Amino acid sequence: MIYEIDLLNDDQIKKINDIIEFSDYESGMMSANYTSEDIKNNLQVKGYEREELISYVVDILNNSNDFTEITSSKSYSGLLFSKYEKGMFYRMHNDNYMMNGSRTDFSSTIFLNDPTEYEGGELVIKLGNQEFSYKLDAGKCLIYPTGLLHEVKEVTSGVRKVCVFWTESCIADKEIRSMMADFHFMWSKYYDEAYEKLGQDFCAQLQNIKFNLMRRYGNFSGVLQK
Repeated sequence: MIYEIDLLNDDQIKKINDIIEFSDYESGMMSANYTSEDIKNNLQVKGYEREELISYVVDILNNSNDFTEITSSKSYSGLLFSKYEKGMFYRMHNDNYMMNGSRTDFSSTIFLNDPTEYEGGELVIKLGNQEFSYKLDAGKCLIYPTGLLHEVKEVTSGVRKVCVFWTESCIADKEIRSMMADFHFMWSKYYDEAYEKLGQDFCAQLQNIKFNLMRRYGNFSGVLQK
């Protein structure tokens, strides 16, 4: 399943973009396994500014209940702050199963500028024989299972700015991981209604089922208490 969440507020979006505005960039090929810009053609922040941005965004992720519950996050890797100017793209590809020594269970894109600021640049994810296109508002984060083919369409005008990264989940089992993500999605959507109609005892027992599944299937070694 593919999830959209609200991750950044206006102040956080501004801070990230202020840093990006005065950053140095390098070719996106520096983080690719390819040797041809016919596949990947973009730019990414480098140096001290990237390290500052990584620290800032990781803190936001750790404090996002939606993100941590959907992914059961254990660690993050490969945070890249990229921009696509006119004519830039990333052809259909698959993300690596490992990134900086961590398993990649979820791929995420945080959109950093308004979709009206550029033409083209849609993130297209292939699921079976269907393709889904995303061009979200600034501050939104798209989360999807690593392993799905995807691409960034060519930007025909303006500049597309995003942060992309990968998450290793505490849950190695793919099916259980997906169930836990779906549980949180439904829990957050219907909790108030369930509480009103069925009461606290029901909600507590339902949540305890999740906790017991996490105890059974989760590996929390090395995870800091949040």
